[in-house]
Amino acid sequence: MLAGAAAVIAAIVFVALVFTGNDDGPDVIEPAPTPTTPASSTTLPEAAVLSPLEVADLYNDAIAAGDWTALRALYADTAEFEVNSETGETFVERGPLVDVVPQTPYDWDGDGLVDGWDALIDDAARAAAHGTTTFVSCSQLDAGTAVCQEVWQGHAFARPDIPHNTWTLTIDDGVITTHVLEVVRRDNPVDTDLTSQYNLWVSDNNPELSIVELFDDIITLAISPDTVPVHRELIVEWQAQSGTSGP
Repeated sequence: MLAGAAAVIAAIVFVALVFTGNDDGPDVIEPAPTPTTPASSTTLPEAAVLSPLEVADLYNDAIAAGDWTALRALYADTAEFEVNSETGETFVERGPLVDVVPQTPYDWDGDGLVDGWDALIDDAARAAAHGTTTFVSCSQLDAGTAVCQEVWQGHAFARPDIPHNTWTLTIDDGVITTHVLEVVRRDNPVDTDLTSQYNLWVSDNNPELSIVELFDDIITLAISPDTVPVHRELIVEWQAQSGTSGP
């Protein structure tokens, strides 16, 4: 009987050692629980919203680069446009920019339509074709408004004595929502003596180019998506050889 009791006790001790361990054996290491939430709840910073002056700088950059996609992206799809004179006359009532009647046959923004956006870009393209590097100089009126003066810096044929138009831009969430253009009554701001000299220079020095495609007439540059980069390149060469430079 004692031998049987001893066997039972030994079995109980063995089971206890297996499931509870003892001081002489290694501790059982339980695996760490798998986390169900991220170790850090850090939130990525939101993208900074452009200020009015930053928008104006990007406008100048887009013209200098001939980047019409970038220029279009500076405007809200619902942006409105208005044209007045410095004396208070209203030439174009405020309304959606997309509805402005374009004076160009070209689909500058490539959306399959020729509309007010193409009218806007056509004006910018004309500045670009003439070599303009800084089209407007702006000051920030408040957190959502920029007041700009057209300066035509780099324009190869601008008359320095002629005032240019002014703008008031309303910017909301980093895009232009209202563009008010104040037109200054003035003589032709382009020096047609210089444009005619440029025309003759192109004809004499680049006979392989089509003058008909590059010029509407002897004093007027033809403006199209194809001619803008050509004029910009030729004007740099002409200025270097003739010693002329823009304002």
